[in-house]
Amino acid sequence: MKPLACLTIAATMMFSVLPRCALAATFASRSLVCAVYGEKDGELGIDLGRVGEIDFSVRKVLAPPGTVEPGKFPNTPAWSLLRVGCWSANGVVGFMFAADRQGPAPAAPKDTFPANGFTNVDVGVRQVYGKGGGANPVLVEAGTLHSYVQAMNRMGTRPGNYGGINPDPATYREASLAPLAEGLAATLYLYRYTLDLEKAKAGTIVYSLDRGADSATEYFATLGFAADGSIVLNPEKGGTD
Repeated sequence: MKPLACLTIAATMMFSVLPRCALAATFASRSLVCAVYGEKDGELGIDLGRVGEIDFSVRKVLAPPGTVEPGKFPNTPAWSLLRVGCWSANGVVGFMFAADRQGPAPAAPKDTFPANGFTNVDVGVRQVYGKGGGANPVLVEAGTLHSYVQAMNRMGTRPGNYGGINPDPATYREASLAPLAEGLAATLYLYRYTLDLEKAKAGTIVYSLDRGADSATEYFATLGFAADGSIVLNPEKGGTD
């Protein structure tokens, strides 16, 4: 591996470990975040918790009823007009993003540049959400610089692009919340990738797809957005909340 590439990986890994004091306790690095937005409104940022503290193999309510509701979007007060994306980043070491497609999984990046770009965009969005004074969820005005729509969706021109980490946002899309109008749930599939550090040290960049508890599927876990405004991890699984 070229020295510059080694330095980039090392620096990014170090940055991902250091605390970002500018961020509030909510929307801190390596938490799972969702953004719900309307076509004529701002966006609702939701922190679902630190990835390392979530058991992705079980069913669990990550956000209570009333977290997401059309009334929070006065200019687009209908489920059918709301969309949602979810993600988490850990520098070049690993990342996950959500799409409405069950599989096969999106292609993994072949170098660290997409993950670097994704991480930079992720930090900016978290800083915007963190300015809410610790509020969770937090409502951000439309057009806010470095917001999800502005940064990850390229000012709304590429929904589900996630700052470039999603190679095919036309196929692996954000989810529409339209099913909630019929009392149904909207489902997002989380895809998680991890850099093989040993191969990276030897000069080869390989991102592996992390399968979830069900090895027969390529997604890592699912997120269900329910008509009562709650967000549930793996809603199809049984068990207590």
